[in-house]
Amino acid sequence: MQYAIGALLSNVIAENATTRLARAEQGEPAGLAIATFLNAQDPPENRVYSNTADIGLHEFDKILTESEKLFLRRHHSRDFENHQTGNAQIQIMDAPTDIVWSFLRDFFDPMPYKIHIVSCHRVSGDGGVGSIRVCQVREGIAARFSVERCEIMDEENHIFSFQVVGGQHRCRNYQSVTSLHERIQGVRRRTLVIESYICDIERGNTATEVEVYCDGFVKELLTRLNEVSSAKYRSEQARASSSH
Repeated sequence: MQYAIGALLSNVIAENATTRLARAEQGEPAGLAIATFLNAQDPPENRVYSNTADIGLHEFDKILTESEKLFLRRHHSRDFENHQTGNAQIQIMDAPTDIVWSFLRDFFDPMPYKIHIVSCHRVSGDGGVGSIRVCQVREGIAARFSVERCEIMDEENHIFSFQVVGGQHRCRNYQSVTSLHERIQGVRRRTLVIESYICDIERGNTATEVEVYCDGFVKELLTRLNEVSSAKYRSEQARASSSH
């Protein structure tokens, strides 16, 4: 279901951009953005923020702890220009940080939580900073493949970043930063994930459309990351209990 929604957004936005360009070339009205149909709130064109950390602090002020706010400002702060858009998302994972990190840090195997990817080919590197991968995308999405470079792999602070450097897709110069923050509630160990991104606005699309598209995929990936991480955690707990 999640993948189907992402694919639908991808194809509708691509079709919308193509139609808008054709109309513009003929001197006709460009038409409505997809966000209009989705009732998107607080569109990027009307925002006063042009920094991913500022957006995150505004959206999640009541959710983040003071140390998480400081971390967000320090590691997720990126300005974007008029030809770009960006945003920040958070999600609580029902698993300890080390388990969530085990999926994020495996640069050459993102498939367990990136369900829109069918295969990943290592071009260069050992999975650390500077490594390059080529990800093949599932049929049904307005994309074919993505060439991505690892920008940050901070094992100590649990920060991962990659940038799209090529391919056939609609996420030109997309760059994301993901950080993990352990939250302990009694005996329960959970993880807060912060993910921020910036992305170019391709000709024919609006900032709102690009953000709706990117936000949709980020939310899907974080949901899937929670699913695989919590499943692994439950499995490890079950094995530990059976051994006693």
